[in-house]
Amino acid sequence: MVKGTITPGNITFSQEVDLQAGETKTVKFDKRYFPQMVVNNPKLWWPNGYGEPHLYTCRLEVVHEGKTSKPKNSVSAYANIHTIKRMAYFIYTSTASRSS
Repeated sequence: MVKGTITPGNITFSQEVDLQAGETKTVKFDKRYFPQMVVNNPKLWWPNGYGEPHLYTCRLEVVHEGKTSKPKNSVSAYANIHTIKRMAYFIYTSTASRSS
């Protein structure tokens, strides 16, 4: 079984996986089948000086015969692309103005 937890929010999901000795498989968690993985109204990530850098961690573990593997963590952030474009434009124009 592959188990996962997304924090903050303690969003959990899992999927049974059958493997033979030496076999490798790709396990996919699709939001169509795991709707709890959709983060509604996520806290956005903001660059340094513009707000809080909210991060989300996805922890994955494999459980086999009652034993849990060492977890793998993946860190992600949600950003508002329009805000980032505006900030990049502001930084660019500010820098360009100073170099003139």
